[in-house]
Amino acid sequence: MAGSAFWGTVFLAVFAASSGGDAANFEIILLHTNDMHARFEQTTALSSRCTDADAEANRCYGGMARVASEVRKIRARAASGEGPNVLFLNAGDTYQGTVWYTFHKWRIVARFINLLAFDAISLGNHEFDDGVSGLIPFLNNVTCPVLASNLDLSEEPLLAATPLANSTILVVNGTRIGVIGYLTPDTKELSKSEKVKYIDEVDAIKLEADKLKNQGINILIALGHSGFRKDIQIATEVPDIDVVIGGHTNTFLYTGDQPDLEVPESLYPHVVTQPSGRKVYVVQAYAYTKYLGQLDLEFDEHGEVISHKGNPILLDSSVTQGNMGIRENN
Repeated sequence: MAGSAFWGTVFLAVFAASSGGDAANFEIILLHTNDMHARFEQTTALSSRCTDADAEANRCYGGMARVASEVRKIRARAASGEGPNVLFLNAGDTYQGTVWYTFHKWRIVARFINLLAFDAISLGNHEFDDGVSGLIPFLNNVTCPVLASNLDLSEEPLLAATPLANSTILVVNGTRIGVIGYLTPDTKELSKSEKVKYIDEVDAIKLEADKLKNQGINILIALGHSGFRKDIQIATEVPDIDVVIGGHTNTFLYTGDQPDLEVPESLYPHVVTQPSGRKVYVVQAYAYTKYLGQLDLEFDEHGEVISHKGNPILLDSSVTQGNMGIRENN
């Protein structure tokens, strides 16, 4: 009997060890938007105002209520155990683009960022369109981390005193994920960032990635607003990055048949192979709330991607709109 017990124990130990590889794998869905440009209401296929006639003919797209509806649906699956956990990220430029922003400025943007319940966002160049003074109250009123690692705020002490951060650590089902923000240095010409100074994105992200790796974080996402070419450079040159979620160039990536008017620039995700042979996954989701990006990833126990799938979701009239209080004034 003692021998049987011994071999039973060995069998259980071996079985547990052989099962541990799969058990240690980590699955996640990354939902993402960029360049929403104050499209709080639904739009036409070309992202202009959707009229009542357009709506009656089911010719409307996007709007933040559709974004919210789709995100809530995917999060609900995760909460019920029917799908992987979800992170919802935004790569900047929510300011500017409609009369809603013209009248309500940062207040309406902060309200909808909070209603959408992002896990983290980056700055875009348009977030500086009303100067530093038009950004500070936004940063102080949103409830999620706002990120940009490549800004020198030494001559903007009031901005430096806000919650704006280089990176954040998000914990998903016990797994820590580092998210590092970045913003194009062209912002100094494109907008009104005043005395903000800019550091090269690659250098800043490398530095922040090293800090996070030293804390034992093996999954790293770069989230920012510098354009598709810079996103590819980041993916190529930052050794520890796993995913780059970008904005600024309104790049449409898609795998399969083109779903609407937008012509894909590359497959989704765009896969970059680093000199070491590691693969990094670059995504954007066009603009104006017309699409919601969805990237499904599986990581091994070392934080390396072992499988991926996904595509932007077209938010057309087949996607219901949630109630988000668009008629309320702030």
